[in-house]
Amino acid sequence: MGGARGGASYGTGSGGHDESMGAAAGEPVDAPPGARRLAAVVLGLGILLAVVGLAQPVLHVTLDEAVVPVTVEEPGTVLADEPEGLPADSRLELTDERAFELVVAGLPAWQRALTGLGAAVGGLLVLTGAWLMRSMLLLVAAGRPFDPRVPGRLRGLALVVAASAFLPAALSGLAAAVVVEGLGGLGGAGALGVDLFALEVLPLLAAALLAIAAQVVESGRQLTEELEGLV
Repeated sequence: MGGARGGASYGTGSGGHDESMGAAAGEPVDAPPGARRLAAVVLGLGILLAVVGLAQPVLHVTLDEAVVPVTVEEPGTVLADEPEGLPADSRLELTDERAFELVVAGLPAWQRALTGLGAAVGGLLVLTGAWLMRSMLLLVAAGRPFDPRVPGRLRGLALVVAASAFLPAALSGLAAAVVVEGLGGLGGAGALGVDLFALEVLPLLAAALLAIAAQVVESGRQLTEELEGLV
């Protein structure tokens, strides 16, 4: 009789400005304060990392040198002797046991910007993932783990994680290919090459687990609705 129906509520005009904004956005506003603070931290970190990533193309334009990942057919030869064929003011640097970076000076501005494209896309993926995680955290903390939106959020997060396994690296490889090709291929510089496609296994496994979790939550939601219909 005039009381709230159900165990969950969304903000109304009497709940204050913040609750009204949350209700208008379709987000639960009845999550515990600690969960809401944690969700805000997750989203804040996502925004910060996205800004850093999106700033990379602009930052690279302001630098005198550009750095791109390359492969070398004979690493031992390169380590023992500076390879021939490198342009002036350019050099190879060893990043780990078999990974090299080509540091090139004097590239056009658009090529320098291209070398930061992978980081920019990576930042957007992080922001998208942070928003999805925030939304799921608020829904679960509000006592609605089987909310109809949760499976979609999990599937979206699975796609983001899967894309992060190859997309930023592929764009960095594309930038490297453009730079190396623009320098004439560097056939004499220790047979330099680029990896245009590389996969990381762990993010793909994580994406598969998230997709499975989405299906489990969807099945649980359907079962809950069926049980409620029998009452």
